[in-house]
Amino acid sequence: MMKYFIGVCCAMLLGLSACGDIDSPEFPPSEVKSEVKEAVDFSYTELENLESTHGMHLNYHNRVYVLSADIVLDSPYQSFGHIEYFISPDKDNLTDKALLSYSFDYDNVYSVYPEYYYGWQSTTAIWYFDHSDWQAGTYYYRAVAYSNSWGSGPGILHDCLQQDGRQATLDDLKSFTIPTKYLPYADLGYANENEVSVYFGVDGFEGRIKEVGVCYSDVNQLPTIDDKKYVSESADGMHFIGPLLQKAYYMRPFVVTKDNDTIYGYVQRIQYSR
Repeated sequence: MMKYFIGVCCAMLLGLSACGDIDSPEFPPSEVKSEVKEAVDFSYTELENLESTHGMHLNYHNRVYVLSADIVLDSPYQSFGHIEYFISPDKDNLTDKALLSYSFDYDNVYSVYPEYYYGWQSTTAIWYFDHSDWQAGTYYYRAVAYSNSWGSGPGILHDCLQQDGRQATLDDLKSFTIPTKYLPYADLGYANENEVSVYFGVDGFEGRIKEVGVCYSDVNQLPTIDDKKYVSESADGMHFIGPLLQKAYYMRPFVVTKDNDTIYGYVQRIQYSR
């Protein structure tokens, strides 16, 4: 009997809402599906789009992670106000209670908001891994999507249809691994019409380098050591890669450590011009 009474009341409230007599309901999204991708794994075109879209200039010496999310709205009553990403080396810092109450230590939890661009809000956020106290290892992250009515509530229709008062949706706890804190860097230029000059920057790899080099391709925008490569045992001084045809190449520095781990830097494009 009580369920029938509540159902009748809700139906009346919905009718009144349609007539504009009370506020329309606003609920958070049904689901949030987030992911993390490292910018080192972006092709040259993807890096260009990232930089142009977000007005950013990558520092090729540091690791950058791109967080994005798919917001699922299954009802016209649901809304998406903004999203926030949380990252921590300890998954216990990312419980529902901790995130929704902001009861955590900011030394152990990093909060990242997406940027606004072209008058629209993005779900893409950029995280620079330059935290001085954080090292390579496993990191955990979660996304929280808030409804437009976060903190206030949209009226009595909301109270009728959604008794728990939930106004935010949390993604599942996920993780990603940072293999090393540092990246190899290559300062590239054409020495002449047939040779590319390269100066390596391998700060942070001192004493651990087995090989250092550049892999390259005129087709693959994200070359690996399976493509063509120049290999050196030393990063000291200027190196010359050749002979090369006068065309555009995608080049990517790499380091092979003494543990036989291959660490890549960012892809760059270089083309000979007189």
